[in-house]
Parts: sequence; structure tokens; C-alpha cells
Amino acid sequence: MEIKKPAFVIIIVALALSIVANACLAFVGYKSIKKLAEQEKFQQQNAKLFLFRNLFTKNIILSNESVDFENRLKMEEAARDLNDPQIFALWQNFVKSKTSEEVNAHAKELLNVLIDKTGY
Repeated sequence: MEIKKPAFVIIIVALALSIVANACLAFVGYKSIKKLAEQEKFQQQNAKLFLFRNLFTKNIILSNESVDFENRLKMEEAARDLNDPQIFALWQNFVKSKTSEEVNAHAKELLNVLIDKTGY
């Protein structure tokens, strides 16, 4: 059985369109997967920011007692886990404060940055 020329052309065109459509779908799928991975990374970073901000607020800002070793260690680990040089530097400034005025100033500065970074 012989395929007629117009039918052969239609089959080739349909095959070419199918290949192009599949390539487009693959590209859109790849971009979607990449975007989802970026969003997951962003959400993980936000969760770390919220954890540190909540620890800082609960243990420093809202507490009337000095921070015990265990909570300070948790906060130190949370600050390091952020991998954010700005926040870690502000945390170090806060920890190294000598006077109550320095403590207050560094606490306000750190809390302001934490609020800004978790606000979006």
C-alpha cells in the first residue's frame, strides 16, 4: 500500500507540530520545576528567619530575665543557620555589647532588620 503525497505531507507536518509542542511543554515544565525549587528555598530561608526572630523577641525583647546558656546557644545556632552576614554581624554586635545603652541600640537595630527581612 502506497501513501499518497498529500497524506504524507500532513503526517510530517503533524509530527513536526507534535515535536514542537512537546519541546515547548518540556521547557515550560522545566521552568516551573525551577521556580518551585526557588520558592522552596525562599520558604526555608523565611522559616529560619522567623525562628530566629521569634527566639530573639521571646528571649531578649519580651523577657525580664537574663538569657540562659541553652537559649543563647539556640539563638547563636539559629543566627549562624541563616547564612546572612548582615544579621550575623548585628547579632555579634548585640552579644558583644558592654553597656545597657549598647544592648538597647543593637537590639533595636537587629530587630528592625529581622522585621524588614521577614516582612516580604
